[in-house]
Amino acid sequence: MRRLAKVSKSHLLTLGLGLVGGVLTLSLLYLTPQFVNVEPWISDWRTALFSERATIDDERVVVVEIDEASLSGLPYLSPIDRAYMAELVSRISSFRPAVIGIDVLFDRPTEPAKDARFLTTVRELASPVVLGFQHGAPSQDRSPDFGATALQRTHRPSGYLNLGDPVDGVIRHLPPSLGGRCSFAEMVAAADQTPTLHDSPHCQRTRPLRIDWLLPVSKAEPTFQPLKASELMNDVTGRLGPSLQGHVVLIGGVFDEVDRHKTPLSELEGGGDSTPGVFIHGQAVEQLLDGRRRFELGPVGEAILLTLAALAGSILAVAPATRDRSGRVMFVLTWALIGIDILAFKLTRFIVPGDAVAFAVLVGFVLNSGRVTWERRGLVHAARHVGGLIS
Repeated sequence: MRRLAKVSKSHLLTLGLGLVGGVLTLSLLYLTPQFVNVEPWISDWRTALFSERATIDDERVVVVEIDEASLSGLPYLSPIDRAYMAELVSRISSFRPAVIGIDVLFDRPTEPAKDARFLTTVRELASPVVLGFQHGAPSQDRSPDFGATALQRTHRPSGYLNLGDPVDGVIRHLPPSLGGRCSFAEMVAAADQTPTLHDSPHCQRTRPLRIDWLLPVSKAEPTFQPLKASELMNDVTGRLGPSLQGHVVLIGGVFDEVDRHKTPLSELEGGGDSTPGVFIHGQAVEQLLDGRRRFELGPVGEAILLTLAALAGSILAVAPATRDRSGRVMFVLTWALIGIDILAFKLTRFIVPGDAVAFAVLVGFVLNSGRVTWERRGLVHAARHVGGLIS
């Protein structure tokens, strides 16, 4: 009877320490900044190495870049001259694209005649057009009332351009629906499906949408066809027309210090350089057009998985053989989990946080292994044992 009670107590302690390990892992991963960066950093390399590669035949998104060279000769760079924007969108529309998405904020007045010309041009274009806006508190030089009124006057759908504010500054998701509005990428995809769309539908996506990144076609070929706005405006023969006809054309600024963000592909794209926002929206649009999606467990699913992993680690620590060979066991288990992670990523489009699971197993193993060693050999040996495992 006494032995049975001892066994039951041992089982309860194993279970309890596994649960503690799960809670500790979740706390470290989600509440501690140092640990917040670990799992995403590893998953970013997984994304950069094992994502699908874009193909020229499948590409539907074309990005028209407005850079400083495109605006040379104009009186100011910011905001972008509205008369120039009117000419640019008219030029693009003449080549009959599927949709024109304008990733340029229209949130403050400039010269009234130029503002009116741009709004009239956008309203009267034959091509479907989607405008972008910034949701949330405006900066001091922006006028939300002007922007909202201007967007309404175009009678065109619009979507928010916000990309969120992740802890480590790396964009991996589109944020959930903001204020019942759809994201810019979602609205562009909707306009492609319904060219006659003139209203902004209500959106209630409650979870972030993970971007399913496409790798560049090759080292010489980027993910999307980039066109300089200056080249397009100077193309008097129309030779660039076929590259726009029937495509989704996104127009956006490409400047050194404005609207640039880190992405999981940043290490591949120029040794860690940031990416212009219009190309991030392009990735999201291409994904929505293709119907691609990466599946995630979500917070509850991850909590359950990591708790079970910590329980598994705690149970492994009960056997003397695994405690004596803890280094080998953890090494094999970690690489096995990372392998499962990669296979799931490649074959099922499911993202399993294999590195976080391995960490949870280690936490559960360390806690219960230390407890068992303490019971059998004393506190000093337990401290040495745990120290060896951690180091």
